[in-house]
Amino acid sequence: MKLISPKRSLFFKAVSVFLVLTFSLYNVSFAATTDDITPANVAKDDSPLTVEDIGIAIDCGTIKTKYSGKNDKVVIHIQDAHCNYEAQSNINRMLDQLTKECRIDIISVEGAEGIVDTTWFRAFPDSEIRKEVATYFMKKGEITGAEFFSITSEYQGTIFGAETRDYYVKNLRAFTEVYPYKESIEKYFTNARTISNRLKSIVYPAELKELDLKIRAFDDKEIELSEYAAYLNKNSEKQKVKFKDLENFGKLVKTLEYEEKIDFDIVDQERSEYIDVISKKMDKAGMTELVTQSIRFKKGHIKAVDFYSHLRDLAKENDIDMLHEYPNLFYYYIYTKLYEGIDNEGLFKEIDKIELRLKEKLFKDETQRKLDKHAAMLDMFIDLSNIELTNDDYDLFKGYSEEFSLEEVLEFMASLVDKYNLNYTIDAMPAEISENIPKMVDFYEIAIKRDNALIDNTLKQM
Repeated sequence: MKLISPKRSLFFKAVSVFLVLTFSLYNVSFAATTDDITPANVAKDDSPLTVEDIGIAIDCGTIKTKYSGKNDKVVIHIQDAHCNYEAQSNINRMLDQLTKECRIDIISVEGAEGIVDTTWFRAFPDSEIRKEVATYFMKKGEITGAEFFSITSEYQGTIFGAETRDYYVKNLRAFTEVYPYKESIEKYFTNARTISNRLKSIVYPAELKELDLKIRAFDDKEIELSEYAAYLNKNSEKQKVKFKDLENFGKLVKTLEYEEKIDFDIVDQERSEYIDVISKKMDKAGMTELVTQSIRFKKGHIKAVDFYSHLRDLAKENDIDMLHEYPNLFYYYIYTKLYEGIDNEGLFKEIDKIELRLKEKLFKDETQRKLDKHAAMLDMFIDLSNIELTNDDYDLFKGYSEEFSLEEVLEFMASLVDKYNLNYTIDAMPAEISENIPKMVDFYEIAIKRDNALIDNTLKQM
């Protein structure tokens, strides 16, 4: 199993008009009112669209969360990797599915203000050439999946630019003012982090050094979540660190136990063989239901756990010993049940808590504790320059900034360098860095306001 860390960047909210690229985390929101909605293949009656009716085909996206509010509006929010051709192609496919099944009235997008008119593109009579040209520009990163959909489809709804111009321009200006200094800022803090890592190797006790190396390896994607979770679980038991209150991590540990029993290369083969066998035992109505469930699963209208639970129920009804005849398929069924209960975003927050609890068990003095915090601050400045702070990271960054200044961090590091007579020098911070750090912070503050404006403008348009 591989879960993707939720780390994204608010800095991607900036837009470079020179490159015609939008550096954004959240690309497109899809909004629908409930008047006269009869989504094909979803709702079989004239009832209004609900969040439970919405599906995303499993080969182009994954539904992370669903929430039912108190009004009659439905919003589908898609997150993506911008300027990534595969991601944008998947957004186009999602839009095609959603507009057909849910009768979406509004596609709300970033990077524009007011109604977006693409009719002059669509007026070109040859649809194949139009699609070929649009594909070229999407591969170049110059149009998004939503724009591609608007140009190449017959969609008749509204495409709405949800930006507030003032925030958009300020966000862009903050980005473009700092960008020329990005390389030098990153280099300065990377050098400082190298020194902090060297200090850790001297100041930390052996078990704390090992933990720190594992944390960095996981953050740098050098080890998979499964390996890292197993390490945290083992060391939590060794250090008597409790995580019973951390529900998602506990579920992950159980999931990994079943993962060890599964040969994932064989699951698909066993499922095909099983369906072939079960189909010969079923009547026409049963087969129709199985095909229906398969299509619903593929189109994202039911979860993996529901589909595999249906296969498990059929085995019971037809006296098939799934555990012994199709062991990988059986364990995969259990695996999906356990995995379904994990909140990915909550899981990574819990992993952060376990790391902190382990560190507190291993710290021997205040110098080690202070070094850990100051090193974390340097990491956050690197993420700041690399456009990689999440909202939660930024909140932590602000908290640390109120507790101690960057100058204090550098002075502390310099004092330890002198104490241990290391052959390192922490240079004074260049003016181009000290002058641009406030602008980097301003970028995040404006991005938060811009986020709220995008939401407010979309709801108002709906």
